[in-house]
Amino acid sequence: MAFVLKIGFLLVTAFLIKPTALGENYSMLGIAAAMLALLFHLIDCRVHPMKKISIQGPHRLVLFLVLLLFSYLLGHAMLMNSIFLLNVLKAAVLNCTVVLVAAFILSEARANYIFFRSMVIIFIGFIVSYYVTIALAVFVTHLEQLELFRIQIGDYPSSGMTYFPFTVMYGVYTVDGIRFPRLLGLFRESGILQMFLIWSLFNLKSIRLNRLWIKGTLLLGIIASFSTAGLAILFANLVLYLFMNKKVMRGVVLLCLTYVVVMYAPFIGINDKTETHGASISDRTLATEAGLEALGNNPFGEGMYNTRIPNAGINLVAASSMIGVAGVLLAMLVYLVPALAAGDRRRYLLAVIPIILTSLISQPLLDAPLLYLLLMAPYKGEEEPQPEGAALLVQPALEYIR
Repeated sequence: MAFVLKIGFLLVTAFLIKPTALGENYSMLGIAAAMLALLFHLIDCRVHPMKKISIQGPHRLVLFLVLLLFSYLLGHAMLMNSIFLLNVLKAAVLNCTVVLVAAFILSEARANYIFFRSMVIIFIGFIVSYYVTIALAVFVTHLEQLELFRIQIGDYPSSGMTYFPFTVMYGVYTVDGIRFPRLLGLFRESGILQMFLIWSLFNLKSIRLNRLWIKGTLLLGIIASFSTAGLAILFANLVLYLFMNKKVMRGVVLLCLTYVVVMYAPFIGINDKTETHGASISDRTLATEAGLEALGNNPFGEGMYNTRIPNAGINLVAASSMIGVAGVLLAMLVYLVPALAAGDRRRYLLAVIPIILTSLISQPLLDAPLLYLLLMAPYKGEEEPQPEGAALLVQPALEYIR
């Protein structure tokens, strides 16, 4: 029971911290859930003396890098006399606490496997719910009649509408009068959900969910988010996959196709999106250019959150004006260095590069602890054989760890 509870509370923590929708307002509840997860982990280790209360090598490395990053961000903000020092302190406490708790729990192989497998299954549930909602709205009733409630998500007035059975929307994407509801899952923006789905897609073997229908479902979820940056990152990762597997000609062909798709795909290609949803692109472009200009004037940065540039933290490049060159380098090292300790470095890079690219060009993820938990996933080599007729979650987990 203690094992089930610690996994359960760690999953609750994952959806109460940034960059989830609830993480904007309920991060303190996330810390409380993390403490409960740690408590039940200690109880589980006490009941089963063969389990050690320790942090294993790869997780120790991730923890060290996160502590180093936020020590720098906090110390840097103090040196720069940041007027938002308290906010930086809160971010440091949240990130370091959650990553510390996760490092203890996820160092246990069985807990690690079941936690990340469960998370991907939850993502699949979001996607299935979305298409059930759309089917009901098209063939049975109006979408408005399926509305359940609204989740308040920061300063996003059109987000958080939740429909039967449990479909959280990021407003609608309107093209030529046609309204396309955007899948949000339980994240702050659709582009963030898409990043998690791409991460899942390239790590299915490690959690023994490498099945065609699951890949197809994840791709349907990626489509439903209507994110141009996510589309580009997906194709870029596919190109990288081909190059890593020495399929150079296929990679070159796909690279050319990627350019055509990203620029000219109907509705979400840059060419169409500039006409219909130009603010989505211009906001990031302007913030990135302003951030780089400020960084050129002051390579040391002004301190985290300590700037008047609009949307200064909209991506890591834009945030460079606040955290400086050293901060950007440290943030990149947090993602890249754990590859050295991963069971399969290629699988690690294929899963984590979409996170890096999303952070660099698209989304504000620097102070989002859930991203650092993903670095502790089981990036394994060969996939172990699956038992026939195994249950989706429990039986494979027991067979895998036994």
